[in-house]
Amino acid sequence: MEHKNQIRSVLIGMAVVLASGAGIYFFISALIDKPASIDSDTSKALIGAGVTVFAATLTIVGGKLLEQKIKIKQEVRSKKVPIYEEQMEVIFKILLASKKGNKNIKENEMIKAFTKFTEKLIIWGGSEVIKTWEEFRLHPWEGADNNTAIEGFMKFEKFVFALRKDLGNENSNLEDGDLLKMFINDFDEYAQSGNAKKDS
Repeated sequence: MEHKNQIRSVLIGMAVVLASGAGIYFFISALIDKPASIDSDTSKALIGAGVTVFAATLTIVGGKLLEQKIKIKQEVRSKKVPIYEEQMEVIFKILLASKKGNKNIKENEMIKAFTKFTEKLIIWGGSEVIKTWEEFRLHPWEGADNNTAIEGFMKFEKFVFALRKDLGNENSNLEDGDLLKMFINDFDEYAQSGNAKKDS
């Protein structure tokens, strides 16, 4: 309901700007069409006043539109943060469990968590996040060799980069593999061994 009210406010603001612009236009046109009936100095003063009023109206309404846009963006972001955090917790739980050789995580629990995230992602996720998530989710992990596993990890990293970008974080100084190295200590050696097997 609040979101609809904000959209309504934006539309009303735009209508006010258009109406004000039209009013000023017709007002100035009327002055130009009847120069003889109005003193030159008076017409200049009226035109100047009209332009000033229009500029002030445009500034106020423009500021309100920008304020509403920022507010909507912040509210959407507040919806995304807990969704993204929850999914990252699930993924890291799976990764750490597999790293420790823990097989207690049930497949149906994973499917349930991934499905729940996908449902929320359809509504709140950015386009790049949705695309990279699908690439990672559909990666052929079962029976994957070293190269296929590396490709899967890289898809996961692309997904995390997309999450960070969607939340307004900067990625420009990060390179491929930087995020993976935070939880895979020997990732460089792991990746090189995969490339070596691929080249052989």
